Amino acid sequence: EKRIDAHLFITTLAYHVLHAIRYELGEQNITASWENIRRAMVSQVRVTTAMRTKDGGQLQVRSTTKPTSAQRAIYRALAIPFNPKRVKTVN
Repeated sequence: EKRIDAHLFITTLAYHVLHAIRYELGEQNITASWENIRRAMVSQVRVTTAMRTKDGGQLQVRSTTKPTSAQRAIYRALAIPFNPKRVKTVN
């Protein structure tokens, strides 16, 4: 029963998030279906490259692929920055 309740909660939450996104996009005259929005967004990825340093530490370089014009339009409509900064971490 707990698993069912959790599943229903997550499904309801996802529905409301989806509806909020579609509403905001509609306000900016982006009326594509959710399937087309997902298809447009799937090609942008975040890549992390990890390397060992000579002293045994680890260097991680994280970067994001450049967004397409369709992706930039969606990001702009949702007021989301589409060009996150690179992250470099030494552990």
